Amino acid sequence: MAALDAAPPEWVTEQHAIAARAFVADDSRLGFELPWDYEIRTRALAEASGAAATGTADAASPPAATFLEKLRSGEAAKSFTSPFRRSSASTGSALPLPLTCVAGMDISFLKGTTTAVASLVVLSFPSMKVVHSVMHHCQMTVPYIAGFLAFREVEPLRATWRMLLDDIFLHKRLEPTCLPQIIFLDGNGVLHYRRCGLAAHLGVLLEEDLHSGRWGSTGLPSGVAVVGCAKECLNVDGLSRERVRHIFASVRYLAGLTCAERGAALAAGHFLPPGRCDSAEPPAGIDRDEVEATTMSEAELGSILAGVVEVRDDCNRQAFYSRPWLSAAGSAAAADAEGAVSCVDPNAVRHLLIPLRGRTGYLYGYAAMTGRSEAKPIYISAGHRVTALTASRLALTMATNRVIEPVRQADLRSRQYIRDAFPASAH
Repeated sequence: MAALDAAPPEWVTEQHAIAARAFVADDSRLGFELPWDYEIRTRALAEASGAAATGTADAASPPAATFLEKLRSGEAAKSFTSPFRRSSASTGSALPLPLTCVAGMDISFLKGTTTAVASLVVLSFPSMKVVHSVMHHCQMTVPYIAGFLAFREVEPLRATWRMLLDDIFLHKRLEPTCLPQIIFLDGNGVLHYRRCGLAAHLGVLLEEDLHSGRWGSTGLPSGVAVVGCAKECLNVDGLSRERVRHIFASVRYLAGLTCAERGAALAAGHFLPPGRCDSAEPPAGIDRDEVEATTMSEAELGSILAGVVEVRDDCNRQAFYSRPWLSAAGSAAAADAEGAVSCVDPNAVRHLLIPLRGRTGYLYGYAAMTGRSEAKPIYISAGHRVTALTASRLALTMATNRVIEPVRQADLRSRQYIRDAFPASAH
């Protein structure tokens, strides 16, 4: 707890206060319609309209064309006057706009100095084309203290957000549709000792900015969703990198079995390869106490596996699929009939979200294998105005590399800015 001792007491108090305001209980405050929900609703409207055309039912609205098709043709921009709300043609009521605009945030440093560049990069969704970027050159004078990263980085990141709002609502340099509906950053959300990582802290402060009155109120959302995507696992509530690897080892083992073999292994409560011994000497550099604190019984591992989610969302093809990976694993016959457990699929791990559930039972987020190395997952946690599962599903749709595309672009462009502004740093 040395880090806690080194931090000012008021920082701890502030984190508890912000954690109480960060909303991750459900998706009711997202402010946009999720891709999979939009497809469900448009199909339902189309079916109702088709039934009305044949005289079998009353139509609730005209046939609904797929929004993503409009998005590609450029028609979508003509349909909406606000980046966050639209009107229903049938009822005139406000409906959330489908997700079309996302952003990534990151900070890069000039080596050996306190000079840094915070970046906010806006991308279209689902194409992931960069439409705008904001760079903020600053001095990082607040020291880094583990567990208190937000106190070092939140203000530079917040400055890029304010600069973007200025460009849209004060200077009118950008269209309101350039305001991101959700932001991803390199850091944690509620996956934190006090459930107040950088993404949670920033999300609450960005919401404060929107209510400050500086940019008026017309066309502004009430808040913006923020998601943390970290490359390292924070050791909190029994979670650790070794514990996550333990779970991935089980998933790889089960994915390599036939349906019959898998059904037998699950029925017997065997979730790891025969002969695996967790009492073996730990790798060099890892303390045995740490290993013992993060190993799991078969029963505990089984309960975590029950929460593994299989996701195969493809926004460009408008194909959405999500369900419990082992939902019908009790018998091979049921698995074959329902298709919930596919037969041998060694690549299944790349389509799975592994729950990051602590010893207390709290779900902090999900781990996902987005890169080429199975030893390096990313750790996705909700920050504000979004749930862990929704945040993780959306992150996977933007993962063409280990680092999801919005964060990758923010990192690349901030580094390029430093090379351009400080040529000597490149030598």
